Parts: sequence; structure tokens; C-alpha cells
Amino acid sequence: MENGHISTNTRSQGEAKSSIYHRVLEHMNDDHVSSIVDYVRYYGRLDCAVKNVEMTDISLSSMTVQYDIKKRETITIPFHPPLSHGGQFRVRLVKMANDAIVSRIPIPAVPNVALSATLVVLLSLLGVSAFCTDETRASFPAPFRSTVAVGHALANLLFFHSQQFKQIAFWLAILVHSLEGAYAAMKIRCITKTGLLFRTRSLFWIVQTTVVGFPSLLLFLERLERLQEKKNM
Repeated sequence: MENGHISTNTRSQGEAKSSIYHRVLEHMNDDHVSSIVDYVRYYGRLDCAVKNVEMTDISLSSMTVQYDIKKRETITIPFHPPLSHGGQFRVRLVKMANDAIVSRIPIPAVPNVALSATLVVLLSLLGVSAFCTDETRASFPAPFRSTVAVGHALANLLFFHSQQFKQIAFWLAILVHSLEGAYAAMKIRCITKTGLLFRTRSLFWIVQTTVVGFPSLLLFLERLERLQEKKNM
């Protein structure tokens, strides 16, 4: 700036920078809509379909995208670390697109939610009731007493009426099932890379695997492998 006026050199640099930004926006909106969708889902931590995406602004520190879910929304996605110059846009956007593509891999659907939920509840009751005293079992609500009785009978059959064996088995089962549930959670986090462990499907698989154990984990991994094979076809 000279005598309060912008110099020709400064003006031309600003115009060149603006031109670069405009070309990037135009190229992304015309040729890479699917990548913009991935950006929104991955960096916005969304587990739903987004429509009518448009990259409306980009700078050396962030990009701004508008999209529709139920209404028009806007997200600003920062660049970490910020870029030094416009020539770095392509490399950074490609890297972010490769990271974000995992958002296309869904969590497997639970085969039968009602049946799985019933199984989880029943196994939880059986596990708890198997190690209750007679006084504790009597305190259960009437509808659950028959289940409690079955759990107690199974525990006696398996552990020869030994309370010590029951307690050891109980804590060992908790440990093993907790590890299996933690493995399912880790697998989900590796898939999404966004910490979306509290999505309905994710949470259900984690809880079901923690309670049911290996059969649920095996089913989850099998269905996940099928989904990934379809994505790679």
C-alpha cells in the first residue's frame, strides 16, 4: 500500500489468489460432489444421508460446505495444519477425501432388533439370577421369577451347587464379555474413525456383544466383512 492506495502488484496478487480459490470451488462442485458428501459426513460426524452439497467457500485455513438434511445447513471444516499457499489445495483435499471415504462403510444392521433385544435382556437376567441368594431371587418382580429360577437351576447344574465356582465363572464371564464388547467398539471406531460409538446400530452391537459374547461378535464381523466386500466390488 502506497500513500493510502493499494499498489498494482498487491492488487494483482489478490486477484490471482481469488482466482485460485474460485477455480478450486468450481472444480470441486462440478467434478467431486461425492467427495464433498464424504467431507460433510466424516468431519461433521453425521450418520445420515446428506443432499444438495455445495462448497461455498475455501481459504488456506478451512472450507465451508452447505448441505440439506431436513433443512439447509452449513459446516466449516478446518484444515489442520493450515495451508501455506493455494498450490497445496489439491494435495490436502485428496488426502482428506481418502480419509473421509470410510464414512461410506455402514455399520451392519442388527438382524432382528426385537429378538436381539429380548435375548440380551434374558441373558442378563439369567447371568444375574444365577448368582443371587434365595432372598434376592424372591425380591424379583413376579414376571421374572420363572426366568430367575431357570438361571439358578442352570448355574447349579453347571457348577455343582458350588457358590465359589459360580462367583469365579461370573467374574470370568464379565471379563471375557467386556473384552469382546471392547473389541467390537474398537472395530467400529476403526471403521468410522470418528468416534461414532453412540449411533443406534453401533451402540446396539456393542451392548449385545458385551452381554451375549462371542456369537454376537462373530455375527458382527461376518456381516461387516460382507458389507466391505460389496463396497469393494
